[in-house]
Amino acid sequence: MRRVLVFGAFLSACLPVLPESALAQNAAKPTTATSRVATAQEYTLIGQYGTVNAKLQSLDPGTGTVSFTIEASHPTLQKKTGTTTSSRSKRGSSGVTVKIEKEEISFECKVKKDAPLRKKELGSEYDSRGEIKTYSAEEKAKLKGKNSSLPGYMATMDDLKPGSYVQISLTSAPSVSQKVAQEDPLKARPSVKMVMLLPDPDMATQKAAAVPAKKKN
Repeated sequence: MRRVLVFGAFLSACLPVLPESALAQNAAKPTTATSRVATAQEYTLIGQYGTVNAKLQSLDPGTGTVSFTIEASHPTLQKKTGTTTSSRSKRGSSGVTVKIEKEEISFECKVKKDAPLRKKELGSEYDSRGEIKTYSAEEKAKLKGKNSSLPGYMATMDDLKPGSYVQISLTSAPSVSQKVAQEDPLKARPSVKMVMLLPDPDMATQKAAAVPAKKKN
């Protein structure tokens, strides 16, 4: 079974393991994310995983490409400045601080012509009375489309807006010559075979916060 790659998971395995004492004593808050373009190795990795969760940047029918970003966080050790040996020994500190580095890695891949657009949930729609619409089993089956084996429900380009969270299914990266890869990098990258809209995690958090806590007896 091909695994789902969540934000930055493929980078975690490549990072050095930091001393547990340093992490416990000197943990720092994440810094502002930096941006960079994915490397050829990272394209190969997402193709090996097969499915990645990411943030959609663009889906262009004209060029047949999709752009998306994956966010990764990793800790780095930094030496403390202006700290004497005696003061370090008193606090039991290792003389280092941990900085959490965040980065957004940008990807661009070709989309296969028959790639379906899906959404994991139907979302909240309102009827003529202003109430949240409920769907019958028959309506849900119709909204799944002709191929009922696909996950979720049919989606359109209008559903997939920039900034949306998506699950992208990919083929493995093809084996091409170095010359071909240099002339057309897209030919050396995995192709997208399905894009599925995911629920916005921020919306889920807001809904959870809006639910009043139960009173204790």
